[in-house]
Amino acid sequence: TGISGDRSVKPHDGVQLQEAELQFLSDVDPYFRANALFSVSQEDGKSSYGIDPEEIYLETISLPYVTVKAGKFKAALGKDNQLHTHAFPFVDQPLINSRLLGDEGLNEAGASVAGLLSFLSWFSELTLQGISLGNDQLFASRNSGDLGYLAHFKNLWDLSDSTTLELGLSGVQGNNQ
Repeated sequence: TGISGDRSVKPHDGVQLQEAELQFLSDVDPYFRANALFSVSQEDGKSSYGIDPEEIYLETISLPYVTVKAGKFKAALGKDNQLHTHAFPFVDQPLINSRLLGDEGLNEAGASVAGLLSFLSWFSELTLQGISLGNDQLFASRNSGDLGYLAHFKNLWDLSDSTTLELGLSGVQGNNQ
């Protein structure tokens, strides 16, 4: 069989746009920043393209040692979940992420508080998040009011001028179907 010329059939014989992102970022005032990031990609099984909001949130920019964020954002679960498609170190996202979290990862509406632990002699950050449980792969909660809770503890050490060691621990809890 030959390769199809129909863009709705994979594989096809033309150039394919995997995904493009449009980002709008603005400082609202001296205290807040607004971020809107939209994904443009081919809809599954169709030749047409769709625009989906990936992240739309408001975050603080001038509180000392603390950042507060609210809206729809990629949760701080591990290192790879926060990456967008173009930032993956390889062509595809890690298999464990796609199997556990789905194609879009844990990308939900919620609120986040991240704080630097300045009493330590190295960079250390604790992030606490409350998120909706709409992720079909991991939670698929039947109740729209259900919330999940996430904690992420990140540490960085400079080993030399060109080498940094990062060690983190993440966990998420919530009701599923």
